Amino acid sequence: MSDPDRAQDRGHAGVHPSGSLFAGLPPPAADEVFQTLFASPGCRIERIVSFGHASPPGFWYEQDEDEWVVLLRGEAVLAFADGESTALAAGDWVTIPARRRHRVETVSTDAIWLAAHCRAGPSIGIGAVSLPDRSPPTPPGMRVRTGRFELLRL
Repeated sequence: MSDPDRAQDRGHAGVHPSGSLFAGLPPPAADEVFQTLFASPGCRIERIVSFGHASPPGFWYEQDEDEWVVLLRGEAVLAFADGESTALAAGDWVTIPARRRHRVETVSTDAIWLAAHCRAGPSIGIGAVSLPDRSPPTPPGMRVRTGRFELLRL
């Protein structure tokens, strides 16, 4: 099922319907390698293989989408334009709001990331999942119980 040609059958050129995040890794390259694993109008999931390539000096990412990224393998330090930095080890994740300037300050040669880029906007949090807010207005900080889930309005 991880055959890249199968993605063509579903109308998503280059998007894989299933596979392993650690299989089919590209050989070392001059730059990071970004591979889209899933895409829809509001969300894109990418595997990023870094090969030790940090952001170039003076370069900042400033994206129009919210980003949730987990470091699957390796170590890295993310730096933010406001002076904050976050050290990551395998299994650590961070949420980066849209338009927050950031860069990869340092990264190990074996680093593999999984990044979710989602349309920015109000959201509700359920554990580590963020969904578009389609609920009726709720004051900030108030909990709402719906079925088996308790939601915290952010």
